[in-house]
Amino acid sequence: MNQVAVPKIDLPPEIARIFRKPPLLVGESSREYAEICKSLVHTINPQNHLEWLLLKQVLDLYWEILRLSRFKTEIVNMCWCEALRQAVESILEGEDDERRRAAQEHVDGWFATLEAQEATRKLLLKHGISEDAIMAQAMVLRLPELQVIDKLLERARVSQMATLREIEHYRAAGTWQVAKGLQQIVDEELSSIIPAPGTPNLNLR
Repeated sequence: MNQVAVPKIDLPPEIARIFRKPPLLVGESSREYAEICKSLVHTINPQNHLEWLLLKQVLDLYWEILRLSRFKTEIVNMCWCEALRQAVESILEGEDDERRRAAQEHVDGWFATLEAQEATRKLLLKHGISEDAIMAQAMVLRLPELQVIDKLLERARVSQMATLREIEHYRAAGTWQVAKGLQQIVDEELSSIIPAPGTPNLNLR
């Protein structure tokens, strides 16, 4: 089971116990989870048990947003070979079985040698097909799954913003009465940890 060290600050024992059980999937980084936790604690500076519990919600929602964004990238990458095979097959001549076998050889060769990869790239470019087009086709192949993830991402972002507003609501008057709201303050604090939307190949290991 993944365990993560509680930030070195004074925590009520019952709250510390909750923070020691991060919602990490296999392969996810407890170190990066702890870094985001410490950053949020520093930024929000919870004042009571309620704010600590709300901070834990914000932390886990941020982590879920990272996870779902990573899932989108991995899903598209999984279909890249199939998208490449379809693209090559569409421009080859011959019978269906022959084109299918030849296209698969191009896919296998892409990952075997640089020479084979370059030959396939030239064949594609000759017919106006770029690697971006291959990636676009991979996305189309998994569009239903990507749409589901987008809905989950939107739900997580809305919940995260709502939780930050709830912390603001319970704060002492004037604590967050500044030009920037708590959402903006937290976003700026985490900008060095959480990549901008669309950043590919997030490594959480």
